[in-house]
Amino acid sequence: MLAKSKKNKKGSYQEVAFSVFLIFLIILGVGFLIASNLRINKRRQDLISQINKLEAEIKVKEKQNLELKAGVSQIADQGYVEQEAREKLGLKKPGEEVVSIQKVETEANKTQEVKKETSSPWNPKNWWNWIKNKIH
Repeated sequence: MLAKSKKNKKGSYQEVAFSVFLIFLIILGVGFLIASNLRINKRRQDLISQINKLEAEIKVKEKQNLELKAGVSQIADQGYVEQEAREKLGLKKPGEEVVSIQKVETEANKTQEVKKETSSPWNPKNWWNWIKNKIH
C-alpha cells in the first residue's frame, strides 16, 4: 500500500508540471499571436496612409496632365504661335513696324538713388566726408 501512494503522488506531480508547462505554452502562443496582430495592424495603417498620399499625388498629376494637354492644343493654334514669336523672339510680319517703349530715368530718380547710397552708415563716402569735416 505504501508503494501505491508514492506512485500516485509522483504521477500527480508530473501531471501538475505538465499542465503548468502546457498553460505556459498556450500563454506564449497567444502572446505571439497578439504581437503579430499588432505588427500587422501597424503595417496596414502605414500602407493605408501611403495609399492616400499616392492617390492625392495621382490627382495632382492628372490635373497637370490636363493642363499640359490644353497647352498642347493651344500651341497647335496658329494665332498662339504668332503671338509667342512676336513677344519672345521680336519677330514681325512683312510691312509691320515694331515700336519699343523704354523707361526714361529722370534726374529726380537719379538723385533719390544717390541719397539712398549716401544715407547708409557703412558707406565709405560718409566716412571720408566725416574725416574731412574733422580736419577742417
